[in-house]
Amino acid sequence: KDIGIGNLKSFKSEGIIGGLLGFAGCTLIFLILFISKSIHIDSIELVITPRVVLWLFTMILVGFGEELFCRGLLMSILRRTNNKYLIILLPSLIFGGIHLFIPSATFLSILNIILIGIVFSYMYYKSGNLWMCIGYHITWNIFQSVIYGMPVSGLNIDSIMTTQYPAANILNGGGFGIEGGILTTIVNILILMFAIFYYRSSTYEFLSDTHCKD
Repeated sequence: KDIGIGNLKSFKSEGIIGGLLGFAGCTLIFLILFISKSIHIDSIELVITPRVVLWLFTMILVGFGEELFCRGLLMSILRRTNNKYLIILLPSLIFGGIHLFIPSATFLSILNIILIGIVFSYMYYKSGNLWMCIGYHITWNIFQSVIYGMPVSGLNIDSIMTTQYPAANILNGGGFGIEGGILTTIVNILILMFAIFYYRSSTYEFLSDTHCKD
């Protein structure tokens, strides 16, 4: 409960909302890239291979694990500082730093990862649970990589679609993946606006002695 995964009611509600947001954001970017011919689809493989299933579970574990560490653990430790800006910003910077040494990383890709980290941190700060963050992170990773076949953090993996970039540009993010593109920046800002609206009436106090919703 102290690291934001004890409330199963939030898993059923906010987890699903987060999953839908991750799917919608990634799919919107994919469609814009496809329509603008910034990507093209080479093939679609309808047979689900064992390697695709393995990568599917890997993406689930990555999304779950990164949120437990960067939000659940780090923010819960930083709670003792009673400084909401430090609690939200420092884990987001560390989240960006995790991706800093990927060979294809760019300034914009790291900036986008820090920005979505701030969004996730805000969600946890306002709700006391990680389910919306986890849901978003998992579906974003799965659809970006396993479904649409786009690079995820510079990694090309087995996927249902085989997608190619005719040329790297500011829309598709080049070899790093869509996190290196300006479309992800726009989606991140929209998701932040949604989170601010969604939690506008939240009465949860992250800095109080009560670490979790009842």
